[in-house]
Amino acid sequence: MSAINIAPVHAGDYRYHPLPISAQLTSIIKVHIMLSRIFSLGALLALFGCGGPSHTEAQLAALASVEKGALLVDVRSKQEFQGGHLDGALNIPHTQIVEGLAKLGIPKDQPVVLYCRSGNRSGQALVSLQKAGYGQVVNAGDYRSLTSAAAALASPEPSNG
Repeated sequence: MSAINIAPVHAGDYRYHPLPISAQLTSIIKVHIMLSRIFSLGALLALFGCGGPSHTEAQLAALASVEKGALLVDVRSKQEFQGGHLDGALNIPHTQIVEGLAKLGIPKDQPVVLYCRSGNRSGQALVSLQKAGYGQVVNAGDYRSLTSAAAALASPEPSNG
């Protein structure tokens, strides 16, 4: 099916003239490029979480264990911690986690919940603590999702009535 263009051949002469094939292809290519950009932008937003923070059941469980007495540790840098952190969190950078907990006298059977910006450094800290003999350590992931999880725990459950 070809697109139809209404254009005057001479002034006042409005007849149907099909677009030349080259113009049709140009239009199709432009639409394709535009759609590619839109879908690429959507993929980037999804990849980088710009659609809003979300949380997992594991993060909700980690925060519930903090409510029951687990130690909450933010393993980001001091500057990141000062920029915002979860209430009640201690700040021990991931490179100093074993020494930091030992210095505070935290027993190795104490439940510990770790988080950072993305979950990477808290994962590294988890491995270090496990190698040092800490047995109840959880990587709760990233700060942004945990903030969302904490808000979900703080908000009342919707009623069905």
